[in-house]
Amino acid sequence: MLLSSFIEIEAFKKEEFAERLHRANYLLADTRIPWVSLYDHLILTSGIAAAFSEELLQRGKTPKEICGLSLSHAELRHLACLCGFLHDLGKARARETEYYFHVPRGVEYVKEWLAAKGIEKELQEVILGTIARHHVRYGPKTLLEKLVCLADSYASAGDRPEQSRAFAIKGYVYETQSLPEIRGASQNLVELEER
Repeated sequence: MLLSSFIEIEAFKKEEFAERLHRANYLLADTRIPWVSLYDHLILTSGIAAAFSEELLQRGKTPKEICGLSLSHAELRHLACLCGFLHDLGKARARETEYYFHVPRGVEYVKEWLAAKGIEKELQEVILGTIARHHVRYGPKTLLEKLVCLADSYASAGDRPEQSRAFAIKGYVYETQSLPEIRGASQNLVELEER
């Protein structure tokens, strides 16, 4: 159904974002870790998201259950990879990395980009939803949003090799002091582990 859109998006993503971000070593994923570029973090997150989507497919979930669209398995993997790559794009600013308000800025950047490419509205909504809700505090709803949120947390732990897996998961669950959000993060982990 949407494979031609994915092929077009992948080519454009590579030309417009990946190559420029790869050359922009000054754009950091996090100022606390000066040796990890934003590009490295995005690539790691996209790979983990694609692997998580494959795992859900192998466990019997359908693409419709995962993202709400009727896609082939290959299209779903492309979508998970793309969403993982685009999730923190709002951090990229000319000659600097900007962390505050990176989520709404990322939604804005990607919305303009997808609209300019003429991508179907339903696909745009899914991609923008994963960017808008890639942190627990924003309440990821679909399995795709939850797996990108979790992939981001795992990639962040991978960016920081001095931290153990348990510390990264604890940090994900306790990202906020708000009890409902802590419960939500914990529930996301439980649901993804079960699936």
